[in-house]
Amino acid sequence: MVCTSRGIVGPIVGFISPSVATELFTSQTSILVTHNFGNFPVVQIMDTNNAVLIPLSITHNSVNSFTVTFSSATSGTIIATYGNPSTADVGLPTITLVENTYTILSTDDTIVISGNVSFTIYLPTAVDVGGKIYDIKHTGSEIITLSRKLNTSQLIDGSPTTIINPGTVGAYPNRRVQSDNVGWIIL
Repeated sequence: MVCTSRGIVGPIVGFISPSVATELFTSQTSILVTHNFGNFPVVQIMDTNNAVLIPLSITHNSVNSFTVTFSSATSGTIIATYGNPSTADVGLPTITLVENTYTILSTDDTIVISGNVSFTIYLPTAVDVGGKIYDIKHTGSEIITLSRKLNTSQLIDGSPTTIINPGTVGAYPNRRVQSDNVGWIIL
C-alpha cells in the first residue's frame, strides 16, 4: 500500500480556486480516474453513506490520471481536488505510507514503512536535487533494504545499500538521507 497525505487545515486566502473531479463507482475493486489538472490531486474517497474509505492503494499513473484499488468490491465516490492549496503552495511536507517495495518520489518527504515482510525501498536519483532530504521511519517487523536507484553508480554513504533493522514500539529506527548531487549521505 502506498498512501500520501498532506497536512492541510482550513482555507488559505490568495490561492487559485480549486478544480474538482468526482467519480462514482459501484462494486469495483479498481477504478481509473482521469482528470485535466496537469498535476497530482488530493484524493478523498467516501462510501455510499459518506464515510471515509481507505483504499488498498492510490497510484498516480500520470499528472492526469490515477488508479484507486480496494481489497474487495466497494461502492462510493472518489473526489479529486487540486489548486487550493497544494503542499508546494504552503511548504508542508508529505507523509507516504509504504508496505512493500517502493521507489521514493521527488515529491515525497517522509516515508513511513510498515508491514511484516522484508522488501526494498529505492532512493531516486541524487543528481540535480542537492540538499533534498528524505526522512524514513521503519515501524514494520522485518529488515528493510534502502537501495540506490537501479542502474546508477550513486551510493548511500559509500555503499550501494543500507539495512534498516526493525525496532520496537516507541523505539522505531529512522534514517535521514540527503543528496549531495552525486549520491546520498546518511545524516
